[in-house]
This record gives sequence, C-alpha cells and structure tokens, in this order.
Amino acid sequence: MDFFAQQESARKQTIFLIVSLLVATLSIVAAVCGVVAAGLAATQGNSFSLAQDGGMLALAGLGTAALIGGGSLYRVASLASGGKPVALMLGGRPLDPHTTDLGERRALNVVEEMALASGCPVPPVYVLDHEDGINAFAAGHDSNNAVIGLTRGAIDRLSRDELQGVLGHEFSHILNGDMKLDLRLMGLLFGILLISMTGWTIFRTTSGSSIRVRDSDGKERERANPLPLIGLGLYIVGYIGVFFARFIKAAVSRQREYLADASAVQFTRNPLGLAGALKKIGALNDGSQIRSAHAEEASHLFFGDALGFSSWNPLSTHPPLVERIKRLDPSFDGDFSRVSLASPQSPEGNTAPGLKLPRWIGAKMGEGGTPKPVSASARFAFDPASSVAAIGNPSAGNIHRATQLLEGIPEPIAALTRDQDSARALVYALLLDRDDPQVRAAQFETMTSHWSAEQAEYVGQIAGQLDALGPEVRLPLVELTLPRLARMSPAKFRSFVETLRLLMEADRRITLFEYALRRLLMRALGPQFGWYQPPAATRKNASQLVEPASLVLSALARLGADGHLCEEAYQQGFAATNWGTAPPLLATSQTTLNEVDRALNLIAGAIPPLKQQFLLGCATCIGHDGTITVEEGQLLRAVADALDCPMPPVIPPQPDTAG
Repeated sequence: MDFFAQQESARKQTIFLIVSLLVATLSIVAAVCGVVAAGLAATQGNSFSLAQDGGMLALAGLGTAALIGGGSLYRVASLASGGKPVALMLGGRPLDPHTTDLGERRALNVVEEMALASGCPVPPVYVLDHEDGINAFAAGHDSNNAVIGLTRGAIDRLSRDELQGVLGHEFSHILNGDMKLDLRLMGLLFGILLISMTGWTIFRTTSGSSIRVRDSDGKERERANPLPLIGLGLYIVGYIGVFFARFIKAAVSRQREYLADASAVQFTRNPLGLAGALKKIGALNDGSQIRSAHAEEASHLFFGDALGFSSWNPLSTHPPLVERIKRLDPSFDGDFSRVSLASPQSPEGNTAPGLKLPRWIGAKMGEGGTPKPVSASARFAFDPASSVAAIGNPSAGNIHRATQLLEGIPEPIAALTRDQDSARALVYALLLDRDDPQVRAAQFETMTSHWSAEQAEYVGQIAGQLDALGPEVRLPLVELTLPRLARMSPAKFRSFVETLRLLMEADRRITLFEYALRRLLMRALGPQFGWYQPPAATRKNASQLVEPASLVLSALARLGADGHLCEEAYQQGFAATNWGTAPPLLATSQTTLNEVDRALNLIAGAIPPLKQQFLLGCATCIGHDGTITVEEGQLLRAVADALDCPMPPVIPPQPDTAG
C-alpha cells in the first residue's frame, strides 16, 4: 500500500464530504421550507400567501441551516482532542498498564508491537467492558492523538494471531488517514440527525394544541396549530437526510474496510489470523454488535459491523462478512457452525511454536533475548528508497524486529514506562551523558536544583541500568512512555519540557539523539497541551518548499558528512526530490536546530506527494554512501514524524539466534 497515495486520497475525500454536506444541507433546507409552507397552507387555508408568510419560510430555512451546521460543528468540536472522547462516549475504560488480566496484557503487548513496527506513537488502549461482541476501533485525528478500543469479547475470545490481525486492520486506518475522515463523518451525521430530533420534539410537545388568531374583523378565533404537522414533516425530512448521510458514510467506509483488511495481511503476513477473527464474529451470537446508544453514530469506526448487519445492505458501513472472509481464506464455505469459540488458553493465544514469550512474562534484569548492543557510531547498510517506501507501509519483518526490541528491554526498565512519574524519570535518564563525567555531573546538579537529591539519585540509578542497552532501544523506550506522559497535567508538562531543555543544554550542544527525542515528544504531546497545531495541507507546489527544504538538507548534510562529502550528500539529497537545481549549500551558522524546526513546520503543510519527495531527499542525503548509523536513523525518523509520516525504526538487522 502507498501511504502517501492513501493520505492524498483521504484528503480529497474530505473535500468530497464537505461538498456532500453542503448539498445535503441545501436539500434539507429546501425540503423544510416546503414542509413549513405545506403546514401553514393546511391550517390557514385561503389566508396563506407566500408574500405574507415569506418571512416565516426564510426564518425556517435559516434556522434549519444553523441547526445542521451548528450541530455538526458542535460534534466536531467535542471530538477536537482526538480519540479519547470517542472511547469515553462509547463506554470505554482506559486499560491499566499494570493489569494482571492475561487477555488485557496480551492486547497491550500486541498494540506496543504494532506501534513500534509501524513507527506510530503507542496509542492508549480502551476496553468496552459491557460489549460481548467481537469488535475494535481506532479513533483520532492523527497518530499522535489516536486511541485503540477493544470490546471485552475481542479481548476474551481472540487468540494472539487473531488479535494481531484485528489490530493490524486498525493500525492501517491510523496510517491511511481514515480516522480524521471518520470523525468528520460523525459530525455530518449528527448535524443532520438533529433535524429529526427537533421535529420529533416539536410534534410530541405540541400535538393536540390549538392557537388563537385575530381575523381581519378584529375577532379572535381558535385554529389548528400548524406546529405538530411541521414537527412531523421535519421528522420525516430529517430521516430522509439521515438516510442519504448513511448512504454517503457507507459508500466511503466500505471500500476502506477492504483496504484495511489487505493492509493488515501485508503487515502481519498472516491472512488466517484476520480471517479467524472474522469467522468468530460470524459464529458468535453477539457477532460484532455494539449495544452503546452511540453505536449508530460511530458505526463506521469499528472493525466489524457495529449494527449487526451480516449480509449485504446498502446502508451497511462494512462489506458482507462472508465476502471479507473469502478474500482472506478462499476455502471458507460460509459455515460458521464449525468455528470454535473457545477462549485462548495461554497468555499469548495461538502463538506459533518456537516463538519467545513477550518480555513481560517472567523477565528479569539481564535475562532473555537481549540483542547485543550496537555502537551508536557503527554504520550499517541503508537503502533510502526502501526506508521511505516503508512509511505507513510496515511489513511482517518490522513486527519481528519490534518484537526483538521489546524482548530486549529488561522487565524492570519496561515497568518504568507504565507509570507517569517513572516514565518522566526514564526520559530524563535517557538524556544523561554516557561519555563525559563532567557533563553528567552538571546534569545531576540541574536535577538536584529542581527536585530533591533522592529524586535525582533515582534518575541516576535508572541511567545505570540503561547503559547496558544499545542505542537502537532508546528511542522506542521513549515511544512506550507516551500513553502515560500524555496524561500529565498542563503544569507538569511545562515543568517536564523545561527540565528536558536544561538537561539537553548542560553541555551547550544538542546531539542527534537529543534532537530526535525532543522532536518526537513535542510532536506527540504538544498538540494535546496546546503547544503545537499541525498545519493544514495548503502547500501544493514544490516551488513553495525549495527554501525550507534546502535548509533542512543543508543541516542533514553537515551533521552526517565532512569536507567535500558534505556538498556531495547535499546535492544527492536535493536531486532525489526532483525539484530542479539545488540552491547553494547553507553554512552551519544558518542551519541551527531552531531554523530546522521552523523549516520542518513549513514543510509539514505540504500535500502528501510533496512530503514523499522531500523525505526521499532527506533519506538520500543521510545515506548518500549507502550506510547509516543508529543516531542518523533516529534523526531521519524525527524528520518524518515532524511531517506526520510514521516511519518504522531504522535499526541494524540482528542475526537470527534461533537454534
């Protein structure tokens, strides 16, 4: 799957939705005006005239447009913070990272693997405890505010392979830009639904009432109240609008479900895992049904049909279940009676023989399959085109490598990522200098001046444990802390950012790792605390990006090469963008990290195809000689992340130690 093509498709479909909303709104306004005119004519008889009652019709039209627009804006605004409001609206409970429930631990473990393999920040996981059907969803505006939701039925009934298939499907929605589209669909449907709700309220509260009017001769007479008829008409017109809104929603969603299935198979290389989950949905009495009162509104977010449709229906947001299964398992005959619904017996479900258990089962410091640490300066083979092609397009190899990374983290260190206070301490420990005792002493003095000596000592103890880990594990560790760090108060976040700044500036320079860490944290957490607002994709021409691209590529070339190789790296990188003749290489004084940040923020407002070209230039510049270091790979990921393009970790391959 082409990540950038899917992002561009989602952007264009957003335009389609806006146009559809305008057309639907105008059609409903016209229909409501017709209903109001008919209601007035039926109750006023010959006294009704457009000239006399035109003001009321205009008021009805404006009120209808305001109700639809206001309702849509209200719902969109209520979901502005991302996926968390959706999860809570559906009755979700944040999954405790310290849970001892084996099914919940399995789910958390698979989510971490998928996130690290795809390059996404690790999303918080919510469980819908009161939903016995097998279902899941991903919700948010982008990968930095996404959440994963799982029903109790999915956690309890799916094996590890099946759960991995379902979560691969949901991560594809995150990567392909479907989530933002889905939230806008929720806003569209809610605004139109308000017309029916308003009409029903008017009809119910005014039925049987009458009104008194004064005739031309000055006498008061009692007449039938037109409001019940108008209310009934609004109810009918509103549901006709809802019908078409659902039709639009189904048309947009159904094809994307097929795409997400295909992406999940490409990701996991295990079509039978995903097919097994779909078969269990067909065999289960509750299927994939969601019983929440908001199921209708959010039906297009779910892995399976939340409204219980199992066969073709023009308003269903999902393809027929049997058809989805046959695309994955052509041998399936449609008979669900032979599908076993037995719960997984082991914490990892049906994990293939020979695979290691995840790091959280019985792991102790220094035990297990810890990969041999790699020097940060050691170079390994690197293909720029392949690294960019992997953006939003992870493979089973990426999952395997992510599993290796997780297994290589000793349990005492992994446990630190599951608590907010210890997660902050872990990030601070990662920033302590490992080579210069004087710099580390200055950093300890900084920490001691902000906290107690005991707290500074705690960070130092963590740093001592981290020294045994290779540099390729350090940035993934930061990613594992994100769900806990996202729950900081605004005051704690400000203090956290200030402490990071002081620790980084203790030696009066910023290393590649420090820059990558800061950029990742600010991109993932900044929007939630109002520190950063992702720009809209308004730059559609490469000529608008030449200057900021030249600055970033100049910085990358000077960081990764010396002498004449610096010019060579820069020229190769700019040529890879295919944006014409390269401007002159900028001097070091012109490429400070603050300037690089500003340039990346400008490029973040480009359309997806231009981002793809720019990232190919960055990858080519860094890997101009066909090799790369761990820290350079982390820097490349930070650049990609700044553009909201999740890149799998660029790390040296580990030899297979099996057997």
